Amino acid sequence: MKRCLTYMSRFWGADKYGLVLAFILLALFEQNGLMLLWIIYAVNDMSLSIYGTYDTGIRFGAGSHERLTLSLPMSRKTIYDTRMYLTAFLYLLALVMSIVPFVRNGHYFSYLISAALLLFGHIICGLCIRKPNLRILSGVPAVILLMLVMACEFAPGLENIYTHIEHSRIAVIVEAGLCVALLAVDIFIWEWERQIFIKGSHKGNAIRKNDKSYEMKKERTPRILYVLIPFGAIVCIVIVQLLLPILLVVFFMMWGVFSEVEVHDDVNDYLKYHTGEQAEEAYQIKWDMDESIWPAEITDDMNVEDYKMVYYDPWDAQFLGYLAVSYDKESYVKEVRRLQNYQSTDYIGYYGVTGFEDYELLAMYADSYQGFVYALTDGKDKIIYVEIIFCNRFMDLDYENYIPGDYLPEGFDAHMNNPYQKKWEKENGIR
Repeated sequence: MKRCLTYMSRFWGADKYGLVLAFILLALFEQNGLMLLWIIYAVNDMSLSIYGTYDTGIRFGAGSHERLTLSLPMSRKTIYDTRMYLTAFLYLLALVMSIVPFVRNGHYFSYLISAALLLFGHIICGLCIRKPNLRILSGVPAVILLMLVMACEFAPGLENIYTHIEHSRIAVIVEAGLCVALLAVDIFIWEWERQIFIKGSHKGNAIRKNDKSYEMKKERTPRILYVLIPFGAIVCIVIVQLLLPILLVVFFMMWGVFSEVEVHDDVNDYLKYHTGEQAEEAYQIKWDMDESIWPAEITDDMNVEDYKMVYYDPWDAQFLGYLAVSYDKESYVKEVRRLQNYQSTDYIGYYGVTGFEDYELLAMYADSYQGFVYALTDGKDKIIYVEIIFCNRFMDLDYENYIPGDYLPEGFDAHMNNPYQKKWEKENGIR
């Protein structure tokens, strides 16, 4: 193996090492799309240098591949295993470096896409050992990724859909399953190609016309398999890689189109939409936001003036609700005391919020990602309970159409592409 690597390294030169250094720097600077493009070609050029490759093409001519392979001063097994270990090491390094821009920020779906594309590139490397001229196909993963990046850059709507997919557990699980499947295919292809590659002649001697044993071994594998197996693997994997992102995008788009806004304003159904086991399934958790600021139930001493609970789930569940209650003097004092004893959280600055102007804030549970649950009072006998719960740092719901403006915090902006969302994405390298 050392001898084989020494032979290969004669054809590397400074440009190949520069390619590897470039992909490391690109990963560190979070340019994952470009990193994929560089590493795939660097790996293929370096590993195919066993045949003496140049940047401009293959050194040996058409029809001389078999003669060259059998004339090298090492066994076919050594040739193949050296290339397999070299490419596996470089692709493993690429997979690890991919973690830098994605996993650090919790973008597991994006990382798994990169991992799947790298695994696809490694599969192509396995196919290229007998068909070096197919190495251009290894650029397909990088092209797919760059097309997705450009599409998101010039189509804000697609970027927003991708953001929803990014935060979907189902999408992460599906993509993880695809990576496992690609890994299995990868192992199968490399082992299959290894058997085919070393089957003809164990040592690197030129083929003799009277080598009966070689001719018999060669006939055991129909030539059509040399074409069908690589072609079938390429077609299947390319289709999966192309269709999976498209199907996910279409799925979430159709889900969004056919999702309807649910509005509930009958206070007698209060417990159906209040967090807890008694609630309908969609309302039981509400992204784990603390809804204890709201009353546990509607009691006789509560004069409910207005109530509304809005639910919308185009991609991720969103909740918007308010309950306006007038109390008698004793009950009002008791409820104000309960709310003032609540351990309120900081909220100023989230989504542009500066405070409240029309009402006094009694209690607040705020989350920079999920939204707000709070209670307001007019200082007399009225208490207003409000919740604005969402995710991904914006609401798809046109919330102004469902809640009085004076119930909202001053400066509150949770529309798509709001300044708070843009700032967070810029700070975390998304934009």
